[in-house]
Amino acid sequence: MSKRINDGLFELCSAHDLFKKCQYELALFEHESNHYNLFNLLVTLSHLRDWIWPLGHTRYDEATPESKAAADFHRFLHNDLDYCVVRDLSNSAKHFSSGLEMKVVKGARVGLMRCGDSLGQSYYLIANDDVRNSAYSVMRMYVEFFRSQGYET
Repeated sequence: MSKRINDGLFELCSAHDLFKKCQYELALFEHESNHYNLFNLLVTLSHLRDWIWPLGHTRYDEATPESKAAADFHRFLHNDLDYCVVRDLSNSAKHFSSGLEMKVVKGARVGLMRCGDSLGQSYYLIANDDVRNSAYSVMRMYVEFFRSQGYET
């Protein structure tokens, strides 16, 4: 994986930089679960895959020994159900359309509440599943990937 894929956006110059932004967005969402923080988290989680392997799904055959792990991880995420939820939510937010069954539940609920949630917590549900389940799963996969590449996470 190339440490620098392009000029990026100011200090966001590499996939690892965007990964650190994912960590930042996750911390914001955990501190205050609102639709603004959720939007930023989902869009960043979704796009990090393309920063890791910017050549896209049609060019896996161009992977070098140094970039093979990035290409393989890009392919793996494409087929992961939790990543697909994150990607679909990110795309639906961008395009104002979704075939997903979405709803917001406000206030603590048995079966949704986790340790650390406030009594006034907002829960963002996809087909009655807390979106945090998919977001946390994808974040764990990114953590494992960057650790495997020698980065501190």
